[in-house]
Amino acid sequence: MLISGRLLAALVLCGLLAACSPQEPAKGPEEVRFVDVAMARGLNRNLVSGGPEKLVIVENIGTGVGVLDADGDGKLDLFFANAGTLADGRVVQGPGVAFFRQSSAGTFRDLTSQMGIEFNGWGTGVAVGDYDNDGDPDLFLSCWGPDRLWENREGRFFEVSSEAGVDHPGLSTSAVFLDYDLDGRLDLYVACYVELDLGDLPNSGEPCIEGGARVACGPDFYEPASDRLYHNEGGGHFRLVSGEAGLEAASGGYGLGVAVDDFNRDGRPDIYVANDTTENFLWMNTAGKGFVEEALSAGASLGPEGQGQAGMGVAIGDVDGDCRADIFVTNYSQEQNALYRCVGGAEFRDASAGSGFGRESFMSLGWSTFFADLDNDSDDDLFIANGHVHPDAADLNSALSYLQPCLFYLNDGQGNFRLVPSSVGPGAMEARAHRGAAQGDIDGDGDIDIVVTVQDGRPVFLENQSRGDAHSLLVELVGTQSNREGIGAMLVGKVGERKILRRVGRGGGYLSARDVRAHFGLGESTRLDYLEVSWPSGKRSILKNLAAGKIYRIRESDGAAEAVANLAGRD
Repeated sequence: MLISGRLLAALVLCGLLAACSPQEPAKGPEEVRFVDVAMARGLNRNLVSGGPEKLVIVENIGTGVGVLDADGDGKLDLFFANAGTLADGRVVQGPGVAFFRQSSAGTFRDLTSQMGIEFNGWGTGVAVGDYDNDGDPDLFLSCWGPDRLWENREGRFFEVSSEAGVDHPGLSTSAVFLDYDLDGRLDLYVACYVELDLGDLPNSGEPCIEGGARVACGPDFYEPASDRLYHNEGGGHFRLVSGEAGLEAASGGYGLGVAVDDFNRDGRPDIYVANDTTENFLWMNTAGKGFVEEALSAGASLGPEGQGQAGMGVAIGDVDGDCRADIFVTNYSQEQNALYRCVGGAEFRDASAGSGFGRESFMSLGWSTFFADLDNDSDDDLFIANGHVHPDAADLNSALSYLQPCLFYLNDGQGNFRLVPSSVGPGAMEARAHRGAAQGDIDGDGDIDIVVTVQDGRPVFLENQSRGDAHSLLVELVGTQSNREGIGAMLVGKVGERKILRRVGRGGGYLSARDVRAHFGLGESTRLDYLEVSWPSGKRSILKNLAAGKIYRIRESDGAAEAVANLAGRD
């Protein structure tokens, strides 16, 4: 019997995944330490999202951030969305988006206009991806109003929204680049929230009343907006394919957070969407020709009592070390955040209760979230950015507050999470109105740092200053037959008997885009014994004995790994 290359790769991969089982984590530092160094590093731009009372729903959404190396100098830069205010039934333009380039000294300089990026409309979410496969990352900005796309041409950006065909108006939120049909070009998924017209607001334009307090009317007062899927046609052009791809089969769901993974391991990316107050979506890819919504049947849609929850952000990770993609969703205050553990294929069970984050998450209102190995011990820890939508939240319930701290949870390797003490570091646990967050090794020392956006304040740069004997390395992919950044590739690393699952991509969380490089915490080991890269094209690359403390670049064409840089202060 003849076996195709893709089928053979799938069979081998299934064997590798079947061998994955929960393992004891490697040793990391006793506790993690994060310190807010934003001001010291030059991140002083004020982020704006409406007025102080937040009485119209768009003012509550907030803004996101993207992490990217815009000029290929090996240092990660930062791009912040920004919004405006409302007055007399109209939008007042804000201070505009901000692009910060990182210097060799680790500080950031605002070079927005010099980079060719000028926009002071109402931005919300950020997506990053090399959609034209020319070797540098491009920028997409979700907006209230026509969305924006900037093409990166050797480190300078040019606005191409209209000619690319992605400047549709509306209230867009999170967006993500993915190659859903595996043609080697990045497509684009854009979540959309509500149909919003300042001239026709609900409740006759008056705020709603909750518990005696004036608040913004919630999403159920609005018609939900339908999400959009764009197919990359090549030549700098996208085509809107939401209808033909099957997305219109499900009614709009007040989309906020978006994440991508191959949940059923058929080699094609699927899409998970956190919806506000309604059931979440799990769009399963049907051979690259379209999508079928299966969240309810998969067990990853509703709360524990079968109710829709106010989903905000989404994290995808392997919480229990079984090499399956689990889903975490942040929800509204007085709703527990949700953890859906994969039990095989694309089937999930609600494991929220007993996972260790229930008490804090019930009173918090979570936004951006992600799994990442915060202490380099080889398992997926959890970060949550919190903040309420109502400035007078305490008037609604004395146990609530508008300003809330971020939360850090360490994983024991089995999917049981422990809240890190409030002594995590100066500024890290300060209560704020947090919204978007993105992660990456921003200072190049081998551990995960975090950038968080704040309603009506400066951003937060949580530098990871954990100390210990744990080692790590980073992997950067260069696709040839696959898309240039290798987005969608699955990496399975092995340290001794432990296996570490990583998916290459930039999406997830809320309104934000993370570093595309895959991070491997190794614990006490000084090398990654084995690494298998399953490319979107179906090709496999196998590497052995990768030394810690380095950044490796792996080419799809020959499967070779080149150490392109050392991690500062490591090994």
